[in-house]
Amino acid sequence: MKKYIYVDYENMSNLKDFPRIPDGKYFFFIGAKQSTIPKSLVFASNSTQTQWIEIASSGKNALDFHIAYQIAKHDDEKNALHYILSKDKGFDPLISSINKQKNAKIVRRIVSLDDFLMELGDADMSDNATAGSAGALSASGQNEGSSDNAAKKTKKRPASPRERYDKEKFDRVLKNLTGIAKSARPKSEKTLKSHILTFATGENWTDSDVQAIVNELYREGIISKGAGSRISYSK
Repeated sequence: MKKYIYVDYENMSNLKDFPRIPDGKYFFFIGAKQSTIPKSLVFASNSTQTQWIEIASSGKNALDFHIAYQIAKHDDEKNALHYILSKDKGFDPLISSINKQKNAKIVRRIVSLDDFLMELGDADMSDNATAGSAGALSASGQNEGSSDNAAKKTKKRPASPRERYDKEKFDRVLKNLTGIAKSARPKSEKTLKSHILTFATGENWTDSDVQAIVNELYREGIISKGAGSRISYSK
């Protein structure tokens, strides 16, 4: 599955290196006022998988529009994954609008390299591999495919009887998630919450609203805890 990564280097100037991924291409966007780039990053990006784009103007949101343009250029690649590596929340309304379209491409904003690596880590793995296939060994040497360990991995998180969630919001989130291929869905609770907030951009959903929806996803067995901080999906 093709992956396009749009790096807002104006906002992520502390980035010194990045992971090499199969079927991936990086676009590094450099602001008009940025005059230095670490040698390590330049050498690491010296390949056909990377492209540097310098923004000639320093106008407001100039870099943001360039990223939006590059995403639009790949509109015909419906199965591609698009990641914006930036801390700028200004991208969220655009991402929300794109992801709500029928047969839309998948666009996600990632705010740190750790989250980025987690999102990309299993993008090309099968659903069974993502959830932990039989016979796989954990770091401790235990067989995660055994019945005992499998039960632990798929255990639902208990929810408090006092929790309240908005069914209409929950149904919309569930419809959005099930419309995305499992391999492209958020792979940790943290990135799932971020995805939900982006999906609801402009609707004033609170952190409590999001947490209640996540808890209900656990309660109904739609998501479950996996290895480490990962989550898996039942449907």
